[in-house]
Amino acid sequence: MRMQRSNSLPNGFTLIEVLLSITLMTISLTGVNLLITTGLRSSVDCRDRTKGLCLAQSVVEALVAGEKMSARPGVEVNCNAPDENWLYRWSALPSGEEGLVKVIVEVRRESSDRVSRVKVRWAQLVQETDLVNQPRNRGER
Repeated sequence: MRMQRSNSLPNGFTLIEVLLSITLMTISLTGVNLLITTGLRSSVDCRDRTKGLCLAQSVVEALVAGEKMSARPGVEVNCNAPDENWLYRWSALPSGEEGLVKVIVEVRRESSDRVSRVKVRWAQLVQETDLVNQPRNRGER
């Protein structure tokens, strides 16, 4: 009996090929994970800044509407936003133009994790007559 020799390559992968493929997969998956994490942090930051701007704008609208504010100018109080601890502080400064006042509202939220710390500042010119019912800082008109 004669043994036949096969000229074909053996089936399967070598140990070095398997280790190299596992290393490449690990590196690529680590990069994808980093991209996803960065994207999520960025979207949370944008959402929180947008919410802060909306809260600041609503404080200015409440001032102009003549609603009694729960804080005097320069005193930080809770915004009463649902499920979150947002604080605001407002002040009214002379704008340099006759009959206009510059209203500045700072809204912030700080939390124990670095991701959700937000501070937003909103400034808007308002007619002085719109702030008649609001308390003022000392030394202001």
